[in-house]
Amino acid sequence: MRTRIVIVLVGCALGLAGCVDDSRPQPLPVAPSPAPQPAPPQPAPALEGYTLTLSAESVTPGAELSVSWTAPKGGKLDWIGIFPVGARNCDYGDYWYTDNETSGTRTVIAPSKPGQYEFRYHLDDGCVEAVRSSPLTVSAGG
Repeated sequence: MRTRIVIVLVGCALGLAGCVDDSRPQPLPVAPSPAPQPAPPQPAPALEGYTLTLSAESVTPGAELSVSWTAPKGGKLDWIGIFPVGARNCDYGDYWYTDNETSGTRTVIAPSKPGQYEFRYHLDDGCVEAVRSSPLTVSAGG
């Protein structure tokens, strides 16, 4: 008899069938945490001494604007291009080389398609970004 009582008590302690008190409130199941979302791509921090400045923050499609740049040392194959905001560094539109100049200003034509754009200064004919401009809004309303 003693062996049977010990087996029943051990079984109840382990939560085996027939020994659970279902009258107690049960904890609610925990909802799974949402899967972490990847962060949107962030611009690389600007390299020391590189700047890009736009003459306007908002323009109409096809409008002229100026882009000014400074670089601590000129690179013959350094280039500046226009990109849709969020595009990868080699998914560019129009571009030009800075031809060893450490500063300059260029007049450009805004894209014909409305949207958010930015200019990026790249080093040595590659896709390594030194700095990017503030966003440019191209909209039919100006």
